[in-house]
Amino acid sequence: MHIGLFAPALPESGISNGIITYVGIMRDALRALGHRVSVLAGQEMEDAQGRVCPLPARGGWTLRAMQRLDPLGAKVGDGGGAARLAFQLAALHRRDPLDIFEVEESFGWGRKLGGRRHPPVVLRLHGPHVFGRDMSASGEQAIQDSARCLAEARALKRDFPLTCPSAKLLQATIEHHGLTPTLSAVIPNPIALPPMSEAWSIDRCDLDQILCVGRFDLRKGADIVLKAFERALIARPALRLVLVGPDKGILEPDGSLSHFATWAATNLKAGTRDRIDYRGSVSSVEVARLRRESAFSIVASRFENFAYSLAEAQAAGAPSIVSDSFGNGEIVQDGITGIVVPIEDVDALADAIVSLRADPERLAIMGSRARARAADWLDPARVAAETADLYRRVLGNR
Repeated sequence: MHIGLFAPALPESGISNGIITYVGIMRDALRALGHRVSVLAGQEMEDAQGRVCPLPARGGWTLRAMQRLDPLGAKVGDGGGAARLAFQLAALHRRDPLDIFEVEESFGWGRKLGGRRHPPVVLRLHGPHVFGRDMSASGEQAIQDSARCLAEARALKRDFPLTCPSAKLLQATIEHHGLTPTLSAVIPNPIALPPMSEAWSIDRCDLDQILCVGRFDLRKGADIVLKAFERALIARPALRLVLVGPDKGILEPDGSLSHFATWAATNLKAGTRDRIDYRGSVSSVEVARLRRESAFSIVASRFENFAYSLAEAQAAGAPSIVSDSFGNGEIVQDGITGIVVPIEDVDALADAIVSLRADPERLAIMGSRARARAADWLDPARVAAETADLYRRVLGNR
């Protein structure tokens, strides 16, 4: 098959984004199975031979007309992405016909796809925004969030085949939008295992160091992690928290943003702040090193579909404590490969931190089980084969 994949940027761009990571792994795994894969990514594309070439950002009366007929696109704030994608996909399909095209649901980019100019389309759920939007947002951000949710709903109601890495999120999306998809499937995001020399080990980690990888914002639950860590320090005053990720800020009720230093000074004791090492954005190599050095990782997101930072931890054999948000509780098996706590439950998270720190033997067993499960369930070759089978079903139904 000639398979088209959409990504916000090409995999080799160096941009840190879970969808880009997914597309890069899937591209390579599908090619390894003998398929031709092209990647469309905004202003450029990578063809089936691996050559990168620019795509028209605008041009031609067709594209301009499509953008004028899409007032919703202007409200979404994606720069007319749906119209541009439809135009670019048609151009690629004419030049080197695709058998099938997979696109994320984000911003409703798929709402203008379909028909004779395009190949069959599969919609992959990496969100949707209706479950992850910040309900405290106001002003222009609230308007764009509402427009994005509407655009994504319109794309979903096109009755494209659906895939999603989380069974819970797939079902929630179907129920929320009242969908009756002719074909849907739960397929996890793939991840390759690092070599054993780069895997987590109880013998090499610092039992008092905890790692949290994620943006400093409400959606990733940074405030929950910091409050729980402060409570855990009462029982374990030697603990240290390493916090990694860009500082997007915590949205306050008055609409202002509190960045890390301000929020910590306002909400945490001085003694707690002394035990927190905020690194900001760091390289993936540095994240992997910190993961090996830490006793366990925390993912306390208020919304999460299928976090690659969590999948990477499990593949490295590192135990994790996670909030029970959709895919988190499917990646981590509670009590087996980590601990799952209720969303926004500061006390439960603090108790889990103290409990895991007190039991190194349990940590070691969880880490071993996490790596073994990831080796099977998240294996790129297995996930690519399952995805290719789904594509064949789509083409057969058509």
